[in-house]
Amino acid sequence: MVNLTSDHWDLERSVADNVRWVRHNFVRHALPFPNASFDFVRLSNLGLAVPFDRWAFVLTEAHRVLAPGGRLELIDDQMCFPFISPTSPSKSAFNTSPSEESSFDLDIGIDSDEEAGPSEKRRSEPKASPYEEWEREMQNCGELEDVFDAMLTWGRNIHRHPATFLRGMLSVPFEEKNVRVLPLHVGLPSREFMSKHDTEAQKPDGEGRWAVTIDWEKKDGKDKGKAKANDSPPLGPLQPTDLPPMLSKKAAAMLGTTRLSPAGVPYQQPGLILYPETFLPMSPDEVEMHSSKNLHVLLSCRAALKDFIRDFKDKDGKPLATAEDLEDSLWDYEIFRRRRFNWPADLPELRLREQFAAPPTPPKRLSNESERLESPKRTSYVPNISNPTGSREGLTFVRSFRIFQAVKMSPTL
Repeated sequence: MVNLTSDHWDLERSVADNVRWVRHNFVRHALPFPNASFDFVRLSNLGLAVPFDRWAFVLTEAHRVLAPGGRLELIDDQMCFPFISPTSPSKSAFNTSPSEESSFDLDIGIDSDEEAGPSEKRRSEPKASPYEEWEREMQNCGELEDVFDAMLTWGRNIHRHPATFLRGMLSVPFEEKNVRVLPLHVGLPSREFMSKHDTEAQKPDGEGRWAVTIDWEKKDGKDKGKAKANDSPPLGPLQPTDLPPMLSKKAAAMLGTTRLSPAGVPYQQPGLILYPETFLPMSPDEVEMHSSKNLHVLLSCRAALKDFIRDFKDKDGKPLATAEDLEDSLWDYEIFRRRRFNWPADLPELRLREQFAAPPTPPKRLSNESERLESPKRTSYVPNISNPTGSREGLTFVRSFRIFQAVKMSPTL
């Protein structure tokens, strides 16, 4: 194994002399190596590179170049498009009717129902909802992802979930008894999940906690008022982001709540959860990078999507969607990314310098009252997650890996 981030002069001579870079189309042509050349072969992130009808060839070639006793490791990173689900099941993201001009609607018959395209099947009668903008953006996301799925399946013969057949294909050259699969699921925890399963945070006066203490002077021998809090960090100015079901659209507008999410108050996770209870601490930008991986894959296929939709026309020969329609939808798709996961509008790192460059100015004393505000401290606090029952409540799975391992046995004599 070679660390690709190392400079070549950092490698030992014995390693450097054994490294050779080869550029080759392994999907169409046999590998340019003799039989039994390697002790280890690793294949990773090939989901979009290998058409369905070429997987058997690729795996057979990997088996051929392995020496007896050699091992193949194949890592499949499932293609999925997660989002933070609404807090209330009754507030579904897919049961409202967005305006026609604000979503990407390409009826290409993905479903077997010939009378309705994928976008139409998501719609029902219009309903007044304070989450209308969020629902409209999610509608756009779903339609783009439908088109992307169709492009892979029909346009490129790519199977979105190769894990469903890889074990069977590996069993042909390697035999079933020599194939193992390790599933790994990575989830985005909710605030409630962290509160429930973080044993470190449940300790009194836990290290790294945020504390706000407000004391008022005694009056007439009794406490005028006293309040203490030792809870999650403040989220900034109070903004209503979740509403009771009975709140009407008109009432929401009167409150000025124009950018609501059914998932509730925005929350920036301190890391990800390797299910069921391994906490992976990460900075907010790392959390976003891993959670949005497949969204970025879709965005990187912009040119291929344009080529794909160009072939779909109505009965009069006019395009069902133009390149401009696609660009507008892709733009909306990209800028909606953080709201899709119910994160704060911007990355917290961008505000760290402003927040921690100098201690906050002490509040002014009011008449006969004293107030003390303890500012948050930056610590290396790491949650300690305990989830012995394997609960999935409060987890949104954003990555799903399956690590296939196969061993080439020595030929029987």
